Parts: sequence; structure tokens; C-alpha cells
Amino acid sequence: MKAVCAILALCIAAAAAQNAAEPVPILRFNNELGEQLGQYNFEFESADGVVREEKGEQIPTSDTEGEFGAYKEGVITYKSPEGKTVTLRFVAGPNGYEPKLKISS
Repeated sequence: MKAVCAILALCIAAAAAQNAAEPVPILRFNNELGEQLGQYNFEFESADGVVREEKGEQIPTSDTEGEFGAYKEGVITYKSPEGKTVTLRFVAGPNGYEPKLKISS
């Protein structure tokens, strides 16, 4: 039984190694923390055309002092396998997650 498990593990490892993709170079990367608690901004662009930008902060959730929730907004852009540009813009805040998807040629 141990031999069967060892052979199975070897086969899985060999299959995974064959499917391993080359790492995609990062062309641009920026990550900043703001002065306020929970405030941040980051962006990156990779050689395969993926671009991501996001910023966030803490916002009051009610009139009660000291109660805060997260507010985030951002955009992700990439090329689909069909060569179309996919752009996902999003806001996450008091109204929940609000994505807007655009696909163009």
C-alpha cells in the first residue's frame, strides 16, 4: 500500500511539474500605506498585460463614534484568451460589493 501511495504521489508531482508556467515579470509595483488607519493604495502591472489598482480606507459605519467599516475601490484589467480587454471596476463599502464589468475588443 505504501508503494502505491508513493508511486501515486510521484505521478502527481511529475504532472504538476509539466504544467508549471513560467513566472510573469512584474513591470510596475507600488504599495503605500496612508496616514490614517486602514488607508492604503496599491498598483501593479505585469508583462502579460494584467493591471490592478486599488485603494481603501476606513469609513464611519454609523453615527456612533468609533465604529468604522472598510471602503475599497479599484480596477483590474487583463486580456481574455480570445484577445478581448476585460475591465472590472469595483467598489466595496456600505452598500456591499458593487462590480462593473466591461469587455471590449
